[in-house]
Amino acid sequence: MTATDGIPSRVPAAPVSEGSTETEPAMVVVLSEATAGHLASLAGAGWPGTVLVVGSVAEAREALAGDVPERLPQPGGLRLDADSRSVVHAPESEQLTPLEYGLLEALLADPGRVLSFADLTSTVWGTTYTGDCSHLHAVVRRLRVKLEAISAPVHLAAVRGVGFRLAPLAPLRGGALRSL
Repeated sequence: MTATDGIPSRVPAAPVSEGSTETEPAMVVVLSEATAGHLASLAGAGWPGTVLVVGSVAEAREALAGDVPERLPQPGGLRLDADSRSVVHAPESEQLTPLEYGLLEALLADPGRVLSFADLTSTVWGTTYTGDCSHLHAVVRRLRVKLEAISAPVHLAAVRGVGFRLAPLAPLRGGALRSL
């Protein structure tokens, strides 16, 4: 038994090759019920190929195209760093979770355009929108804090009942900023 973060666990062993008595540690990945069902369907259909696990649809497109840019230039001096999975507004940067990165990447692809809850759910989570967007609002809330921490010149603007857009911030008298 090994422990990770104080939680005891058993690391399963898998045969090194078919018929071998020699084993090596196996990786255990916890998937949603829907994702596990999709993978089981592929395995049941006799899928002979490799399974690529990615964090977003955009990441899958990049990996399959073999065209993964090191750094994505963005408007307003804001950029995403794919290597460190962070957002940079020189000289500051903030680490992002895979979901935060995917959400910001989707919004930066077309700044100002409103992306619907369904589009964002599909792009960032790779799932179908079911009408509950609390997961999306939670990621937006965390991302807003991180963008503010680096004085990013943009704001994640909510479009009530529709979705979100990336809006530039405009200065007001007295140095305050407002979303356009």
